[in-house]
Amino acid sequence: GYGDHRDLHPFPTRRSSDLDGYRNGGRPPFGYSSQPAIENPKRKRLVPEPTESLLIQYIFEMRADKGMGCRSIAQQLRDDGYLNRGKAWSKSTVAGLLRNEAMIGRTVFGKTNKQTGRKKPRDEWIIVDSHEPVISKDLWNRAQAALDQDAERCVGSPKSNHFFTGLLKCGECGAPMHSYSGKG
Repeated sequence: GYGDHRDLHPFPTRRSSDLDGYRNGGRPPFGYSSQPAIENPKRKRLVPEPTESLLIQYIFEMRADKGMGCRSIAQQLRDDGYLNRGKAWSKSTVAGLLRNEAMIGRTVFGKTNKQTGRKKPRDEWIIVDSHEPVISKDLWNRAQAALDQDAERCVGSPKSNHFFTGLLKCGECGAPMHSYSGKG
């Protein structure tokens, strides 16, 4: 037969190489390159890219210390002539970078339910400390607090059942937008 493990786990689980923090392909996040792992050259790990890492520090400081929103940060980066790997920075690329846990050395698996396509609660995610961070956890936490505070200010009624509820995002903080209807 198939053995007990197939009965207990009808869907494939993460490979141990994932949990060891090895890279399984795809484009590395901004701030990193993918290099052969020292302990196993057949596998790859994320390694900070020095020039991009300095820019990440600058972006996080603009958010955490100067209170700038994603749109303002993107505009500042464009004004300063910085590119995102050959492309102009946008508010959505800044927002994605500010929420990307790779910046503090983590790889996150299992954010979405494969059957429904819906995002799972954070306590169901698999989070692995996998590589060298490019910013401090203190700077990360300050930026996340600022982003969370903006998101709370921008969110309307969470129980709206209008068609685009949750699909459109706030241009400043990236929070899902909600619509209201009223009379009069």
